[in-house]
Amino acid sequence: MEINYDVHIVESVNTYIDFVKNMTSKTSIVNNKRIDFLMKKIQTFDNQHDEILKLYYEAILNRCEEYPTESDFKYNFFYRGHCSKFYSLVPSVFRDNNWSKEHYYYHEIILRCPEHFQNSGHLDRLVKMQHYGCPTRLLDVTSNPLVALYFACKNFSANSTKEEEGEVIIFAVPKSEILFFDSDRALILSCLSKFNFQSQIEIYNETKQSLKNKNYLQIKGGSSYSNKTIEKLFHEITTEIPSFKRKIKPRDLMMSYFVQPNKTNDRIVKQDGAFILCGLSKDQKEAESKINALAYDRIIIKNKKAILNELESLGINKATLFPEIDMVAEYLKESVYQIK
Repeated sequence: MEINYDVHIVESVNTYIDFVKNMTSKTSIVNNKRIDFLMKKIQTFDNQHDEILKLYYEAILNRCEEYPTESDFKYNFFYRGHCSKFYSLVPSVFRDNNWSKEHYYYHEIILRCPEHFQNSGHLDRLVKMQHYGCPTRLLDVTSNPLVALYFACKNFSANSTKEEEGEVIIFAVPKSEILFFDSDRALILSCLSKFNFQSQIEIYNETKQSLKNKNYLQIKGGSSYSNKTIEKLFHEITTEIPSFKRKIKPRDLMMSYFVQPNKTNDRIVKQDGAFILCGLSKDQKEAESKINALAYDRIIIKNKKAILNELESLGINKATLFPEIDMVAEYLKESVYQIK
């Protein structure tokens, strides 16, 4: 796991809330801190071996430096809670054996469960896949810090001999960089899931070569892209937006964006959910580095049992965050033995 930001340890809900308030109250400090971190990180990259990461961090740095006065600092904060501080900050499809199987998951689940994907756009399909536990290039986050705290504690077992520390990551995201569900950039990245691993590698390599020109090469007259796989990507985009112009930006395919989903899913509503939609990366290390570049702070969570009891008193538990009837039933079976 790559750790690039501050570490705090909390053992109660009240302490956690105090930390979050302190971290998110002074947005000018947030921006200055991100700039300082990015500048130091850029200096560590080898220009050839880490060229993409260097360009990626420079792109984020350029955006941070566009906010010259304190009145311009307008951030939204998102949170990601997971049960182990050693958990890699990458989407499930970028992990281990899933890395080269994204197109398989995408096509097979639609083939086997077509009734769930009728009249769905590319991103909507990924959200549904994520909902049912199918690996995707989405990483769940929430705008509610207490929801993230629950996910950092929810694996607690009374029978465990040693409690594993959980973690909450805080992301500070300029409001202008948060994508809506129907954003062109969100559509472009969600279309990548339809391409097999070899095609994604080809798109990655072509994108890497095109970054300096800021555009993909087109044949004379601009009637198609020179690279056939980029042309296929363009046509996949136009299946959802026929009027989409032939102006795909290479940088957009390498970035990771925060996306506000449609509030049509009860679980997303209950969890105040959002997603990080990840672009192309050559390996898991690069994917994790890109997401870590977006992080602002991290909090280590201890004393999970006590925190879960506190959250229960605030109405945050499995039944409220997972409103499906099977999850509510699980909650009732687990809680009946705890009735005093």
